[in-house]
Amino acid sequence: MTLILFQILCLALAYSAFCRATHLNKAAMLRLRWAVTIIGSAALFGLYRSLTGWQPDIVHLVFAAAFWLYMTAFSKTWPASGVPPQMHRTQRKPLVPLR
Repeated sequence: MTLILFQILCLALAYSAFCRATHLNKAAMLRLRWAVTIIGSAALFGLYRSLTGWQPDIVHLVFAAAFWLYMTAFSKTWPASGVPPQMHRTQRKPLVPLR
């Protein structure tokens, strides 16, 4: 049961990352593009490992579910096309206040 649920979560997470990645462009923050890419890659790798005999435990299941829930909740703030304005590179604030 854990294996099937993990595979379903990995598929859902990979699909969610793919949908998010289709809206990303050069205007999006680099760390956001990296995060979406890594989450999608990790989901596909988890799916591959589970199909080749690896058995996920409850911790892996909880992490996959948490990331999927995060991506699902985060999708509500995205416009139908493009990237939210607060995720653009031009909207970054400097780390050190300018005087």
